Amino acid sequence: MPIEKEALVILKGDPPTPALFKRLQEAADLIVCADGAADYLKEFDVGPDLVIGDFDSISKKSISATETTEYLEMADQEFTDGEKALRYCNNRGFNRVSVTGAFGGRLDHSLYNIELLKKMLDLGLTVTCYTNTEKVFLADESVRLNDKPGARISFTPIFGPVRGVTTQGLEWDLDKVDLEFGRFSSISNRITSSPAEIKFSKGELLIFVEHHLS
Repeated sequence: MPIEKEALVILKGDPPTPALFKRLQEAADLIVCADGAADYLKEFDVGPDLVIGDFDSISKKSISATETTEYLEMADQEFTDGEKALRYCNNRGFNRVSVTGAFGGRLDHSLYNIELLKKMLDLGLTVTCYTNTEKVFLADESVRLNDKPGARISFTPIFGPVRGVTTQGLEWDLDKVDLEFGRFSSISNRITSSPAEIKFSKGELLIFVEHHLS
């Protein structure tokens, strides 16, 4: 079996709390900042392994303060700096990526970062975005969740219809329900037992799960 490798990518949306950053840092084999997101790590007194992007928003202070950090300038505008960071991880054989700072600030950036979940899933890279209150990921097959009972969970078929959704271990379980964006999503359900399961026969399901790391 291939060796599992996990990266942490930090974008310049809402920054992580110290507790969230510490949890994700401990699991990461590589820390990558997209351009100006490197400024966030100054607060944690940590230097990233890599800063990637067109360097239009990183401060000069951050550039000079982390001597062991590699800087990879990519000036092309075909991809956002966040996508450059994720593609870097994928090209270097990482299996999973945790992302912070994907949301907050500009709404178009937040929506584009959700789109990146699908782009990366199509490339075979498992990406989970973390805010300070929840994690967000895209599933193209049935999933088992080991989150604590009581956690809020929602899922929506943002990339097209999802067929035959059946759940086990939720307060309001679904039984072979078809979900479709603009017609029916499942919002603010609760996990009642762990592991909980979400099964479906076709489609890609965007899943939101509450956490309490901070």
